[in-house]
Amino acid sequence: MTEEIKELTVAGAGISGSYFYALFTDKFPETKLKVYDGAKRRGCTCAFGCFYTQLKEKLDKVGLNVEDYILCKNKGLILNGVYIPLRNQISIDKPKLVKDLCPEVIKKNVSFSGFIKRGEWVINATGIPLCDYYVIPTKQYRVRLEGLEPEVNYIHVDLEYVGYAWAFSLDDEGEWFHLGAGCVNADPEILIKALVKRYRIKVKRKACQCCRPIRVVDPEKNQPVIGTEDLKILIVSIGEAGGYVFPVTGEGILPSMDSVDLLVEGMNSPFWPSGYVFITKKYLKKWDYNKAFKAWKLMVKHPRTAWLKGFRFMLKRTKARAQPVLTPLNLLKVMTRLVCGR
Repeated sequence: MTEEIKELTVAGAGISGSYFYALFTDKFPETKLKVYDGAKRRGCTCAFGCFYTQLKEKLDKVGLNVEDYILCKNKGLILNGVYIPLRNQISIDKPKLVKDLCPEVIKKNVSFSGFIKRGEWVINATGIPLCDYYVIPTKQYRVRLEGLEPEVNYIHVDLEYVGYAWAFSLDDEGEWFHLGAGCVNADPEILIKALVKRYRIKVKRKACQCCRPIRVVDPEKNQPVIGTEDLKILIVSIGEAGGYVFPVTGEGILPSMDSVDLLVEGMNSPFWPSGYVFITKKYLKKWDYNKAFKAWKLMVKHPRTAWLKGFRFMLKRTKARAQPVLTPLNLLKVMTRLVCGR
């Protein structure tokens, strides 16, 4: 199928659009690829957290060395005061990564209507789904702190709120952190203040801040491919735009890169686009997106009673990605603190 494509346009040069550029041009160099992105700053400094083994596997495919992008190897996580050792979590230099993945970007926003009129293909990597979606408001800062351990991540969860606060270490000295929170039913700043109070953090300097929302899609209503029956017009959404942000945790970097792997695999299949739609649904089922979304929706209505169900998906995700050393005693401590509001 890719032999029929002479030119392809990508709208958006964040992590999914940039990784698509690197992977697609490596596998199909004969196809002309244009990437558009009107953002003033690519690879915004939020979303530093990632996982070593999975990211290395992705970057090996495009000839990049994961070690060149690691800011910090996180040795542990403190969740509501309980320390949990980690074996696979890292903080990365995301702006550097997206620029190395895709160095050639046309600084311009694009209109999908123009491509539809001309009957051209376009990859939607803008972060904005083309179906109904839900928004998780966030507040995020890159800050210099005092009071936290180096190479350790901190999370604060309160069952009254649909969301959580975090402080992710960004260096080996324990000075710079990514501090933030996402919350649906209250100002995220409330959770940030609670985390700062719990761990007695002193903020010395704020280098930057943003309020970029996280967009979540109902997997049952999502459409990864929009086009005509004769395949003359196709819009394919990847990354956050494709509904790959995990509902409970808000994780987006690796799922976005997973979506690119699925798309390139599907485009190289003789069963396009039905084969691609099939493998995307298989992926979402494997990672319980539908069940996690329903749990998240229930949390919005009944936070305290539904949070523990949502925590189950967060735990499963963390085990598969960060490889925590989670003992039964530590798990009991975490659950006790959640239930008791400590």
